[in-house]
Amino acid sequence: MTLSEGRESREPMWAIRPSWGSPYFMLFTLQVVAGIAIVTREHIAVVTEDSTYDTFIGIIRDVVSVGLASAIITFTITEILEGVMFTGMWIRQKFLEPLKESQRAEGRAEMIIEMKEWDRRRRDAEARGESFDETPPYLRN
Repeated sequence: MTLSEGRESREPMWAIRPSWGSPYFMLFTLQVVAGIAIVTREHIAVVTEDSTYDTFIGIIRDVVSVGLASAIITFTITEILEGVMFTGMWIRQKFLEPLKESQRAEGRAEMIIEMKEWDRRRRDAEARGESFDETPPYLRN
């Protein structure tokens, strides 16, 4: 692999992961729309000596600030949420799955013991010539 191939295959630090694209876009859009509404209302509602051109430029300047702030806030929120989800996944893999597996192994060991005891009782009953109608353990559970 050449150096240029390595650069192209890497994901930029500030890239939004594909799985977070829709939530990011929705949150960002909501913030921008609300910000534009607030900025526009503030500039139009406030009576000033400014000309229409100056008011328009003020709105544009503040909308750019709202867009930048929205991008930063939205990126931060999605990264925090992804970190929380990653931590939860790590905890599940590190602690919960091994615990479940050990519980399954214990359950299998108990079932084997129950089956051996049931089989021993069945054989003893057959050796004595008695009928044995006890339900096998795997059918009881």
